[in-house]
Amino acid sequence: MKIFAVFVLFVFGAVGENLVENYDRELSTIKLLFYPNINSIDNPIEISPLYNTGWKLVDFLANETKLMIHGWNAFSNHISVNPVLHAYLKANNSRVLAVDWRDASQLSYVVARRIITSIAGRICGQLRYFVKETQIDIANLHVIGHSLGCHIATHIGRCFDGEIGRLTALDAAGPFFTKFSTDAYSRNDFLFVDSIHTSAGLAGEFEVRGHAAFFPNGGVAPQPGCEASDLISFTACSHYRVSNYFAESILLPTTFLAHQCELSLIQLPTAHRNCHNGSNVVLMGEHIDHNTRGVFYLQTFSTFPFGKDEL
Repeated sequence: MKIFAVFVLFVFGAVGENLVENYDRELSTIKLLFYPNINSIDNPIEISPLYNTGWKLVDFLANETKLMIHGWNAFSNHISVNPVLHAYLKANNSRVLAVDWRDASQLSYVVARRIITSIAGRICGQLRYFVKETQIDIANLHVIGHSLGCHIATHIGRCFDGEIGRLTALDAAGPFFTKFSTDAYSRNDFLFVDSIHTSAGLAGEFEVRGHAAFFPNGGVAPQPGCEASDLISFTACSHYRVSNYFAESILLPTTFLAHQCELSLIQLPTAHRNCHNGSNVVLMGEHIDHNTRGVFYLQTFSTFPFGKDEL
């Protein structure tokens, strides 16, 4: 992790940057976007009292509301989140929202990481407006964050006093976060928190901060099928692969079966033998039982469908 942190500092010019600079311009462009259907993927509706274009959110009935938050150096329909957006819209049983904080995400990583509470504050105001307009039960709100978006999400959870139903952390960002980081995502800020790790120790982290944590293929890079790409993209393939896993779980509910296992065993090269003897087998992904607790291991294929759907 230390090597990755130094790499980020060097390549993205964070060394010597003025961290007390005012980033109001970047923060002012943060948008909350609503996707009524699959055809709106490239033309979503901005949720804001300043840009009310006549839509009636109450007309879009659904039991759950999904909110996607992208990570650093990305945007609302970036490759790291687009599979999940498409899957939810194809399933067509939830209201689908996404945050676009692209301008702030283009700042150096160390700055973006430092201002996550300010980013979340902007999102919180817009989300409160959405909740008021739709009268949704926030216990049925499911936030899905990728990378730095996971840590941003927890401050939205705090904004709603921990009453939001669920956070799914997709390969939460690791650089400049430690076990003791009080601004990292936390099980205390949502009713249920599950996490999936695919590049732990590099772009992602090993820390278990939620109620249920999943480590496909040990949770590290390279994930199967990313061996060559990770050499070129510095683990980006594995970091983004988590979104493909989660998207697949939306449409294929039983495709990822995971075995409960000790984290110390998951990190061993023989994890596939160490962890497959456990009797506690659970679903990873969208359809997880919210009573699930613990750390889990599973293996995947290198191409779609990734889930092995096996006991």
